[in-house]
Amino acid sequence: MIYRIDVNKGKFYDAKLTRNFCERMLTAAQDYCRKSSDTDDAYKDFAANEGFQGLAADNTKNFVLNGMGTMNRDIADEHRKMVEDQESLIECFEKTVDSDPNAIIDYDALDKINTDLTGYHSSFGSIAGRVEAIINALDMLVGPDYGTFPRPDRGTVDNKFTALCGGDGDGGYIRECQNKLIKFDEDMTAYLGQNDTETFLGDVTSKTSRSAGVFAEYGDAPMPILKTPQNFKVVKDVTNNNNAQGAAGLTGFSSPALEAAQKQAMDKNSPFYDIKHFGGNHEDNGSGWKGFCIDENPATIYLSLAFEGYRLVANDQDKELYKYLKPKRNNWNEYAEQGGYEIRNSFLYDDTDLGIYYLLNRINTSDTAASNIMFEQLKYLDDISFEKQMGFSRRGKNGDLNYRFFNADFRNETEESIALYDTGALDAMIQKRALEYKGNENLFKKNYGGVRLLNSDGSYNLYALELIRKEVIEEKRSEIFYMQPEYNMDGKLINTLEEGRGSKDAKGTLSLINKLSFYCDKHGFDMTARSLNKGVIAPDNNEINNALTNGESVTFSAKNFELTDETTKRSFTVDGEEQLVVAGVKDDKLVVSYKGQKWLYDPKSGANTNAANDFYAVKVSRKAEGNITPKGANPFYDNTIWEDYKIEKRNVDGMELNKYHFTKIENLAAFAANQKLPGFEKSTVGDEEIERVKNAITAMGNAGSYDVNRAMILERAYKDKPEEFKKKYGFDLYDAQGNLNVEYIMLDYYQKSGHKMLIDCRTKEGEEIYVNWLKNYYKDNSRVYKDVYGKNLCDVPDAELDANCRKNYENAKVENLKKGLHVIELPEAQRRHYTETVENENIKFEQYCKAHGDNLKIKDMSGLSTQDRLKKVKKSDFNARREAMMHDNIPTSDEIKKAKDAGYDMYFECSDPYYLEDEKGNTGVIGLGELRSKEMEILDVKNIKGTDGVEREKYVVSCNGKQYYYDPIAHGKDCSNFYAMKVETKK
Repeated sequence: MIYRIDVNKGKFYDAKLTRNFCERMLTAAQDYCRKSSDTDDAYKDFAANEGFQGLAADNTKNFVLNGMGTMNRDIADEHRKMVEDQESLIECFEKTVDSDPNAIIDYDALDKINTDLTGYHSSFGSIAGRVEAIINALDMLVGPDYGTFPRPDRGTVDNKFTALCGGDGDGGYIRECQNKLIKFDEDMTAYLGQNDTETFLGDVTSKTSRSAGVFAEYGDAPMPILKTPQNFKVVKDVTNNNNAQGAAGLTGFSSPALEAAQKQAMDKNSPFYDIKHFGGNHEDNGSGWKGFCIDENPATIYLSLAFEGYRLVANDQDKELYKYLKPKRNNWNEYAEQGGYEIRNSFLYDDTDLGIYYLLNRINTSDTAASNIMFEQLKYLDDISFEKQMGFSRRGKNGDLNYRFFNADFRNETEESIALYDTGALDAMIQKRALEYKGNENLFKKNYGGVRLLNSDGSYNLYALELIRKEVIEEKRSEIFYMQPEYNMDGKLINTLEEGRGSKDAKGTLSLINKLSFYCDKHGFDMTARSLNKGVIAPDNNEINNALTNGESVTFSAKNFELTDETTKRSFTVDGEEQLVVAGVKDDKLVVSYKGQKWLYDPKSGANTNAANDFYAVKVSRKAEGNITPKGANPFYDNTIWEDYKIEKRNVDGMELNKYHFTKIENLAAFAANQKLPGFEKSTVGDEEIERVKNAITAMGNAGSYDVNRAMILERAYKDKPEEFKKKYGFDLYDAQGNLNVEYIMLDYYQKSGHKMLIDCRTKEGEEIYVNWLKNYYKDNSRVYKDVYGKNLCDVPDAELDANCRKNYENAKVENLKKGLHVIELPEAQRRHYTETVENENIKFEQYCKAHGDNLKIKDMSGLSTQDRLKKVKKSDFNARREAMMHDNIPTSDEIKKAKDAGYDMYFECSDPYYLEDEKGNTGVIGLGELRSKEMEILDVKNIKGTDGVEREKYVVSCNGKQYYYDPIAHGKDCSNFYAMKVETKK
């Protein structure tokens, strides 16, 4: 019986030496192309030589330039094409021959590569011969008088081909590799046969250790990978290596080959060092040296990661990654407990090691998509600036881009949370809630009765997602997110996951964008993302290519899709949902990154029909000096009051010159004290004042968009006269950088008017708010009611309580009207029973403007009902009747434009901002800021063509400092409280 081992799946050559051979050959070939260009330039110089005149000279010049010159250019182009093909071939070779000492290469692959290179060598010989013939002819023709033409050196290229593939002979480095495979196969087969050794018995370690002499014979050649039996079970394992000194089975082998491979691991450059190759591989997660570790259970192979203190039993780069991650969390213990993986471990471990191990093993294609995008977007930074802002170096110790550090850092900072105020947060929250219901379908049935959560194919029922969306919106609008975070959690990242689980399972482009937006903000970058889809239709390749040309990175998610190898043309199917990054467009196919390699994704192939979705173009740029709040965005949304408020001044080279640290709270408290605002009369900044500012900031954050919108109205009134604003309001309208002092305006307004409980006694709504507030006040303070009316409240009928409260309101109304006031201020007690409305917000702002000598004009723009509009149009005027039907309590475009032409700013309340759209009709990628910004400004009304080709009238709106489009006709039930306002300044 012959015991053959599958050694042709092993690798027997020095990967570094192989790559050097390839690079030398390509360098020589590219140099040949450059020399060909030099020859072409010489032709042109010869034709332009003014010292060679006359008819014969002109004919000679034409012959050289347009005759042989054209021939040589054509041949040179042919050679360049050959070099491009070679580069593709070598790139494919490099993908196989990567920096992993256990990379797989077989005899047939080597044979194919060698055959292709031998063919190229033959083609090169033909091309080089024709080039030399042309140059020889020219030298003979004009050389004696004008000198010889430069010629490429074919010998260098020829020698490189010969060294790698043997040239015309049967030698060369690749052939030597094949011979080593054959020799090893023969030796190992003979050895195992002599010892009657079954290759695939369970006790692999003891059998292979007896063949150490055979391994040693091959010197520095890395050892082969044994074929794993199908019944073997692969389990992740970790150890702190306290007793690993005696754990000879940690790798399963002990040989010079293994030692050489470990030593060389630091020295190899990844073949995917080029940014456009997008080398991030979620499976190369930095888990240390992977080998065989055999336990008493022969059906288990361990992929092991061993620690000894800070030292990994691996290469130095893994050691550095471990040291980088260890101080990143103070709850590695909890993280280890939530690992969710089967732990089969013969050694001791600590929770930090196990936690880090689980973190690394959770890295997925979303993390590598983020790293690919960031390395591409930050390529303009020099290495020093990159490390300064990111916290780790751009390149690893082996010279390639530091994908392992980036993947681990990104996963660590974004895994367990949703950045609520960042791009894409709402969709991420909806996805998280859907995942929770998927894990507890009984709860969904309890909440929504007979509605089906999942379709038969496992996808979500669209109606169920609609219900979940409305649930999330209602919940997040009412929740208070302004409690101080525990531990050292970043203020902008509010953990919303129960028991730390949920979003780690979230996939898709919007989830990635949300996390990337937070990550960029934390590291001092701004990220913008725009949808490339047209509704539900994926973009065409031209649009994708335009985004790439514009310097954007394009990413999309795909589910159960097919990829094709560019060189071999072989395709394979990827099951499940993965995140891909587009490197380019080639032959109507997308060049994408997956597992650190380039693949072709054909959107038109049958296997990929409807597989891709959510194409987004991402741009990352450095933040401007300071944290500048976009106009229209509430600066108190994201809870930054708990962080150090940092302004970094940099010179043109990006190096930090100075940094000033002060908290936003202290800054605003100092402003309030200087202004002597209500509650800050002592003009000090102590604990009491700081606490008061905290409360004010919390309230202004909860107020959503109302306060910040009114700050915008003030700016428009005074933008051309800031000196007058300072004189009347007591502070600068703009800061030193020219940005609106929105935080100061909001705090000034809040302390003077915004916190007050005001009602308009001229309206029925004002009466109802007053009566409801007073009823609840009496219920909470029954003694007060008895003191006033002489009865126990429990004995008073509801009708009598209501009548007494309304009489109280009438008395207060009369008193105020006598004073010329139409506003009633309620005492601060029982604030929870006071109903905030747009009308209340408007009268607060009206009182604030009035106190500073300005007049606020307010117009109700809610519009007529359809019934009232129909009364005013002729039955025969179908267009007018159609408009009346469409604008039920909604102003028409003419009514809006008329108000804006008169200098008014237009606002309305939107109960469901989810239907904000981009210019292509895609649902807006919004966060909690937009969700809480119920009041939006109407900038314009335009006819926008939708994805179905039909033009519709839409509002151009400003929401949370960003521009969106909104269809008031389609979502009329969500629109209310249309108002036009303007401030009339008085000197």
